Amino acid sequence: MKTQEVPNYLKDFNKIFSELEYTNSAHTVWNDFLELSICGLAYGNLQNRIDEIFARYKKEHHENLWRLFEVLAQIYIEAKKTNEWIDPLGDYYEALSSKGHKQGFGQFFTPMTVCETIVHMTVAPHTPRGVKNLDPACGSGRLLLAFNHIYPDNFQFGYDLDRTCVMMTAINMCFHGAKGEVCWKDSLDITDHRLVYAVNLHTVNGAELPTIIEIPKEKSYIYASDMFLLNKYRAEKQQREEQQKEQQADKPNTKSKKEKHTLSLFS
Repeated sequence: MKTQEVPNYLKDFNKIFSELEYTNSAHTVWNDFLELSICGLAYGNLQNRIDEIFARYKKEHHENLWRLFEVLAQIYIEAKKTNEWIDPLGDYYEALSSKGHKQGFGQFFTPMTVCETIVHMTVAPHTPRGVKNLDPACGSGRLLLAFNHIYPDNFQFGYDLDRTCVMMTAINMCFHGAKGEVCWKDSLDITDHRLVYAVNLHTVNGAELPTIIEIPKEKSYIYASDMFLLNKYRAEKQQREEQQKEQQADKPNTKSKKEKHTLSLFS
């Protein structure tokens, strides 16, 4: 992509990405890069998946894929020095969306200043630590990042129907030190849990490092919460149906009364 089409702080990132675009479509390179980043933050747990992704590229391009990750990590580090929260993934995705890369890119995310305003308007000023915060259509995770920046040390949970967005949110949360889970799912279907990432909830050899670990849905808080709500709904529905049956059984037989009244008129 032309350098004037991306934010200044992403120029170096864009240079490397543009070289990789000659090997595959922008959409393929983007998703491969996101998944490789997650594999790197899983600390060896997804080596087979790394090998599968590299198989799509010539050997001389493998280094560029990891260089993208290194440049991205440095961007987060620089932002942390000034106590800023940033969304380099969302910013670059939007640049790809707006400049001719329509296939596979078509979303624009809530502006960061609006996200901060929403958090200030909807969250109590003295929110205690340990609060669980959910965004059911998380996009690149901006609302969760804003919440984490203003009210740190809480738990962030995000859903999205787009797997690309799920990966962007997980990476963004990871490098911002946010803890929680991100789930690839349809938020309107409480039984849908296709993929769950646990973010910064695991240690590496006893050390607290940025981590993204894919976990079975049955071990996730998101799944447990959804199943609790589903079972509660089913129990309440069954209770209502039983109450309706009891009320129906207690009603007098109005038809037989009318018949008796009609017969009495002609007797």
